[in-house]
Amino acid sequence: MRPPYDILGYQLMDLNYHRLGKGIPEMFKITLGKSSFDQEKQIYVIFPIIEVKFKDSEPSLFRYNAAFRINDPAWKESLPPIQLEALLVSSIYPFLRMSVHQITDDSRGPINLPIIDLRFANFEKGVMIEPVLKNKTFQN
Repeated sequence: MRPPYDILGYQLMDLNYHRLGKGIPEMFKITLGKSSFDQEKQIYVIFPIIEVKFKDSEPSLFRYNAAFRINDPAWKESLPPIQLEALLVSSIYPFLRMSVHQITDDSRGPINLPIIDLRFANFEKGVMIEPVLKNKTFQN
């Protein structure tokens, strides 16, 4: 039995990288550009954008595209577009995490995006992650 879709591949389309020093990002966000679907070839293309913001620097933007072959058109039609795109992003996200890690691996250390479950994410608004930083000031 074939899966409902196959990952055909992904590529980095554009990169604007800004990072001044060491440390963890203040936030990172995943959004999607407008997707496209080739009905004849049954190819669905998404455009994930990963934004990473460090303190005192402009946001870094990693713009990708990713293509999927739809093996089961009935399955695709049974899902709302927002759920279909969340499933496709969740299947490609581990590869995007690895790509961001490799691109940013320098003397300051690589950017390590968290492992997160994106299967039910709403990419109409995007998904934003901000670390919880503990206050280092203690009162007695």
